[in-house]
Amino acid sequence: MKLSPAVMAVLFLLPIAGTAGCGDSGNGSADLPRDASARDSAGDIQSDVAADAADASGGDGVEPDNAGPTDTFADALDDAEASPVDSGTDDFEDPGLGDLADDGVELDADADSALDSFDSQTVDAGDVAPIQDAVTLGCAPTGPAAPVVDCAHPVEYQGGTHQTCVVVPEGQCHTFWMGAVPNELYIVPMQKEVPRRMVHLTGYRMSKYLITVAEYRACVQNGPCRPIPANSCLANPMAGDLGLAEPNLSDDAKLNHPVDCVSYADAETFCGWLGGELPSEARFEYAAAGPMTDANQIVYFPWGSNLDSEGSELPDKVECHANIKGTTAWGDPFPQTSPVGFFDGGLKTRAQGGWIGGPDTYQTCDDTGPFGTRDMTHNVLIFLKDGPTMYRDLPEGQVDPEIDPVCEGVTVRATSWRYEDMVHTRVTNRHFICLVKDNMPEGVPFSRNVIRSNDIGFRCAFDR
Repeated sequence: MKLSPAVMAVLFLLPIAGTAGCGDSGNGSADLPRDASARDSAGDIQSDVAADAADASGGDGVEPDNAGPTDTFADALDDAEASPVDSGTDDFEDPGLGDLADDGVELDADADSALDSFDSQTVDAGDVAPIQDAVTLGCAPTGPAAPVVDCAHPVEYQGGTHQTCVVVPEGQCHTFWMGAVPNELYIVPMQKEVPRRMVHLTGYRMSKYLITVAEYRACVQNGPCRPIPANSCLANPMAGDLGLAEPNLSDDAKLNHPVDCVSYADAETFCGWLGGELPSEARFEYAAAGPMTDANQIVYFPWGSNLDSEGSELPDKVECHANIKGTTAWGDPFPQTSPVGFFDGGLKTRAQGGWIGGPDTYQTCDDTGPFGTRDMTHNVLIFLKDGPTMYRDLPEGQVDPEIDPVCEGVTVRATSWRYEDMVHTRVTNRHFICLVKDNMPEGVPFSRNVIRSNDIGFRCAFDR
């Protein structure tokens, strides 16, 4: 089975990121999720894609994405003459503000001109006053002076405990500036990340960790989640592997790794089982960036904003904060996903991390975000509730904004083990994956739920 190179080569957008100091807190153990029992063997997670096909649409009102023979998706893609997936060409090396048609968004002349004029100018805070609803809610333009870490809010489920952190306390409203401004990493921000705008958020919590294999297994066995269909997950297209990936759901050695190869509907179903939902882009970015004091404040990464140098090639030592595809002696020892919470500042041993090759020990740096969440911008990309669109379409000063999609597809945030540069781990980094209806192969539904990859996972958000 070999997929078309045209299909594989454009599946993902290249992410973006930056750097910070390396903190060593010794051998401190991460407060990891309580895994589902070891009795959750691979034999319990075998896929039965034909079962209950009538209600397998995932709530999208589209054709079932996991019904029928398991090789239908792969065979159809192999026969496709043109790629059904369009993820754009937003490359950090060439961040010019040009035609956005590749992102599923056509710019009119006025909008294109407005974007082109966004060069190295700062943001005038006087132009971003909150709307009346925000004032009524008590939202303050400066928000809290410092984040408060409160992760003592477990969600119990049959088979384990899911840990969450408070981002905005109940009854409060926090204000921050979403999107990018010119900074030391680049002069003109990525076209998907401008213009920056004021956003207000009311109370919510966020998953402390990415959803793990053990947690998703528990939902399959005790809840509404479906097994991940075989032959439905694409394998490492950016590295030239044009075959299919094996979902890690059946791998007993990766119970504490982020689950991969899920669809958008799979992620929605799991979060709903816990009483939550996928996070909006605004909720995700604030949880990663933390409080801001003015419209021009820059936050590069969840763990801080100090840069040791400028440009996309950041010092090797900062790679110890994240699971990316390290190419130096500082590259992490995991060829793909790593255990959630692994990067905590401790000196890790092979026995602790469970890696196969590489060094016997590995010094991590602490990746903890401002509100206590972990793995926020690395390890795997994550699905978000919002659909693909440009910030220019959004009004200023919204409260708890959610973005309506301009295409059938998904927005993903963060970066993954697949990418090499720390610049991809920035908190404002965002990517679109849009399906092209006219290019969809026969037998493959025009649904965002066909988008699965072994470097996309998810986390959940919860209303207070």
